[in-house]
Formats: sequence, C-alpha cells, structure tokens
Amino acid sequence: MRRVLLVLSLAVLLGSCAAQFMAAAERECQAFGYPVGTPQYAGCVEQQYNQRVAAMQRAGQALSAAGAAGQQTYATPAPNYSSPATMTCFYQSEVTSGFNKICSYNCLGSAYAVTQSATSLCAQTLSR
Repeated sequence: MRRVLLVLSLAVLLGSCAAQFMAAAERECQAFGYPVGTPQYAGCVEQQYNQRVAAMQRAGQALSAAGAAGQQTYATPAPNYSSPATMTCFYQSEVTSGFNKICSYNCLGSAYAVTQSATSLCAQTLSR
C-alpha cells in the first residue's frame, strides 16, 4: 500500500512539473511577442519546454552522480548585500531526490537553491 502511494505521489509531482514547465514556456513565448496559435509560437513553446526538461534532467543527473560518489551537495546562497533592500529571485527549476525537493532560483544573475519537502510546491518568486 505504501509503495502504491509513493508511486501515485511521484506521478502527481511529475505531472505538476510538466504543467509548470508548459505554463512558463507559454508565458515566455508570449513575452517574446509570438502571437498565440501561430507556428512560431508553437515552436517557441516546444523549444522552451524542452530546455526546461533538459535542465531538470541535467540537475537530477548531477545530484545522482554526487550521491553515488558519496559527496554532499550544498545550496549556493545568493550574494549578501549590506543594503536593506530586498531582491526578487525567480524560479528556474526543481529536482526531486528521495523525500527532498531542491528548488533553484535566479537572484539577479546569482543562483540560489532551497531544499524542502518533496510534496511541497516551489514558489514562483522569493524575496531575499
């Protein structure tokens, strides 16, 4: 019974990732100025979606390789500015490994990662 729940949970997570990737690809292509419904828009969405999937696969392979080598992986913190102003970090990708999910963000060109429960959703933006 426990295995069935785990498999169902993973299926829901993968479906959620695909939906998030597709929505992000559509937003980006609309921002590029492609009219919805045109062949150029469809090609752009496909390319953006495939790039996100490939990035997630590369991140998963890197985590697997680090785990197989017995290495500990660490999140790269965003730069620490002395200014009290906050910066907005934008969601880039996520990788699920075991019971953890690593959400990757772009903070004004610097990488930042947050580790959380595999069942929770990554925020689209973070304020740091």
